[in-house]
Amino acid sequence: NPSSIANYPNPTPVCPEVGLTYGLFNLDGHKALIKNTFFPFSTVEISFYLTPNDASLEINEILNTNQFQIGTTTIYVRVESNNNCVGIGIFSAEVISPPAATTITPLNTCLSDEIFLTQKDAEILLGQNPEVQTSYFFTNNDALNNTNTINKNIALAIPSTGTITLFVKLLNTNTQCFIIIPFNINVYQNPIYFVLNPSDILTFNEPNS
Repeated sequence: NPSSIANYPNPTPVCPEVGLTYGLFNLDGHKALIKNTFFPFSTVEISFYLTPNDASLEINEILNTNQFQIGTTTIYVRVESNNNCVGIGIFSAEVISPPAATTITPLNTCLSDEIFLTQKDAEILLGQNPEVQTSYFFTNNDALNNTNTINKNIALAIPSTGTITLFVKLLNTNTQCFIIIPFNINVYQNPIYFVLNPSDILTFNEPNS
């Protein structure tokens, strides 16, 4: 009798998709978990819904492609046996909040200046949880794959003037959820100094009043 089971285990919380406000769950895998745990020797059909009414009427089934917003969502489980006995249980699906998105002010510098990216940490980490850490990358793809990390404690090599876009990865070390934020470094030419000979200096006499 499926109705004898009212509560099912929650799936492992997931992080939202990078840069988005929703996460995805392997609901097919969770169906298999419920089946193998609670009905290992029974033939049952298991399906998931967002409301008890949908579960009762067997409409609007949710699938792996369904998007779950950040936060906790109650999922209603319809379990139907081969003799048409039906029970409805519940579990919770949690999408963890990532580090807070923030706007990073551009860094303005001269070509000959030394830039240490650690100087941006205080601004970027303002208001974040203490578990959040920064790492810097030249491309968004490197940040996603956590490759070619820039050493923020070593002066950044600036090859030429112009605007450089870097990417900072904010990782919560407790949840392993992260976001990636781009920011610009504007590099300007150093002033050019000229040494004048005394003969090159022009003098002007005040006009007679």
